[in-house]
Amino acid sequence: MNIDTVSLQCFIAVAETLSFTKSAELIGRTQSAVSQQISKLENLIGKELIIRGKEPALTLDGEIFLNYARRIYSLHRELFDRFKEPELKGEIHFGLPEDFASMILSDVLVEFARLHPRVILNVECDLTLNLLKDFEKNKYDLILIKNNFNQHEHLGDVISTENVEWVGNIKRLPELNANSTIPLVLSPSPCVYRENVIQALEEKKIKWT
Repeated sequence: MNIDTVSLQCFIAVAETLSFTKSAELIGRTQSAVSQQISKLENLIGKELIIRGKEPALTLDGEIFLNYARRIYSLHRELFDRFKEPELKGEIHFGLPEDFASMILSDVLVEFARLHPRVILNVECDLTLNLLKDFEKNKYDLILIKNNFNQHEHLGDVISTENVEWVGNIKRLPELNANSTIPLVLSPSPCVYRENVIQALEEKKIKWT
């Protein structure tokens, strides 16, 4: 029995999205091509794997097959990733804010270690402004930071943007006037968000504490 990894990729995509349309977009094939690959799998093993319809669903055999399909496809990727490029080795010092580390770092580290087992990755968490200072002192090889869009753009690439909003107690708004002092909850200095908030208030001559 010779199972094509393209067929496995198509099956896994449909099983995870439960949509032939989304699966086709995800892997860059037409819907008919995805359907044909899954039919090819079903003919090969002699079992129905997916119930076709407006909302596709896995059969019991499909659920069992999915576990094996993921393992086979993952090993296939790992094999070719391992040999497609010269093996990297050495040590990398990487710095980033703590909230980035808690949100994205674990998955990234697992994948990086899988692809580059001979690279030692030293990770440190700190505030953005501290990371920038230490990067300029060559403490880090790589940093991932939060900053204003037009600042430090010479250092690297923008990989994501976000809107920053004010958050407050709406019940207190009627009490505020031009002479009011606004109590703030801020991260300690040095902090990019803290600097932006203080600058915005001072430009409008609004007192804060």
